Formats: sequence, C-alpha cells, structure tokens
Amino acid sequence: MKPSDPYPRDLIGYGARPPDARWPQGARVAVSFVLNYEEGGEYCILHGDAHSESVLTDVGADPLPNARNLNVESNFEYGSRVGFWEIMRILRERSVDATVYAVGMALERNPEAAAEIARSGFEVACHGQRWIDYQSVAEEEERADILRNIEVITRLIGRRPLGWYTGRPSPNTRRPISWCPIASTATTAACSAAATSPPAAISSPIAATLSTGYIDWATKAGRA
Repeated sequence: MKPSDPYPRDLIGYGARPPDARWPQGARVAVSFVLNYEEGGEYCILHGDAHSESVLTDVGADPLPNARNLNVESNFEYGSRVGFWEIMRILRERSVDATVYAVGMALERNPEAAAEIARSGFEVACHGQRWIDYQSVAEEEERADILRNIEVITRLIGRRPLGWYTGRPSPNTRRPISWCPIASTATTAACSAAATSPPAAISSPIAATLSTGYIDWATKAGRA
C-alpha cells in the first residue's frame, strides 16, 4: 500500500447514528443462533495435512508436525458424538431455530448428523469444505473447495445453502464466492465480516460481504 492510496478499512461505520433495524414486532434485539459443525474437517495428518489441529481446541495445543494429537482429536470427536446431538435436542425442545455453519468434509464423515440437520429444517450455510486456515491456500484450490462445499451441502441436506461463513478466510475468499457462477446463485449472504451491528453490507477491494453478529454454539468438549 502506497501512502497516496486510500485507506481500505472502514473504522467509522455508523458512528453515533446507527439506523433503526426495524426488527419484527418492534423487537429491540435480534439474536441469531449458530451451530458450527466442523468435526472431521479440521487439520489432521489422516486428512493429508502436514500437522495436527491447534485452533479452538480448548487444550492449548501447538500444531504437531507429521503427527496426530489424540487429545485434540478427542475434543473434536466429542462434538460429533455428543455435543451436536445435545445442542440439537435443546433447540428442538425449546422450538428455537438456528443456522448451521457446515463444513463439507465434516458432513461427509457423519451422514447421520447430516440427516438430522436436514430433518430439522434449519438454515444451512457453507463454512468451507475444510476447517483449516485458508490464508496461504492458492485461490484456485480455495475456489474448488467452495464449489465442493456447496455441492456437499446440497446433496446431503437436500437444499442449497443460503449463506457463507469461512471461519479462517484468506485475502481472496470473498472473490471466488462472489465470482463463481454456482456460488453466486446458491448463496444470498457471505457473513465473513463482524465489524458492525445491525447487519450491513461492507464493501472491499475484493467484494462485498454482510456483517452480522451471531452466538457461536460450538459443539466441542468444554464449549457446548
């Protein structure tokens, strides 16, 4: 970035003049419940990765090169075996709708969980084909994963995803989402920004995105 270039970040937003969101029935607060389903799509040498997972593991682990971290794997397995089902039960008993942020590889490894999501009628948003850091992933590979994530959700859930949230995006993430013909028809919002409330469209040199706040119901041990 040159000193003469315009600063690309918006640090001002609505400022002291936030708009009236006009939530239904005059509500003053709108809460969006989100259930992340990532288990089985994280870094693991069993998945062809060079190291184990280290993010959001609750065990403070560093990535282990060329090795499995059984403690981390166990945390993720708790999510798919127990946490997911407990949270789905709670939501069902209280008649609360939610959005599921679904990692494609995770759904493929647990068809029973995918079937439960389909039965729930919950909105399903793409969360990436993998639960990995796309920061250094080539744009062509990330684009392929975006297409794969849409295909997996459509096939296993029975309906196309209506939104997108990449947990660990790259500088290019918004571009393939907005440019890809299939992605542009499959999604209505890419919610990768968290810079404002109420929801608002945020432009960037790459593409526009929608900023929304949400409650992240993680299913892994210690976070449910």
